[in-house]
Amino acid sequence: MHVHCVPCWRRGQWWNDLEVYLVVDGVDTCKVGYLSKEFCGEAAYLDNKYIRVDDVFTENDDDVDRRRKFYQCYGFALGTILSN
Repeated sequence: MHVHCVPCWRRGQWWNDLEVYLVVDGVDTCKVGYLSKEFCGEAAYLDNKYIRVDDVFTENDDDVDRRRKFYQCYGFALGTILSN
């Protein structure tokens, strides 16, 4: 995954949204989501970084907390930030 910082107008002021794109064979293919609001303060650091997905939560998980997180966030994954 590849992170891009994009400015957006929300609630009367400018914010930095962090869009996440799927990378296939070294090419950004499609936007798959956004990093959560907690990472907006880290936008300058995370811009143009790559993320390796380590775990994906699904609606079929046996763990109730993992399923709850999946439904609460409309999908959820854990990853590791890689240097570029």
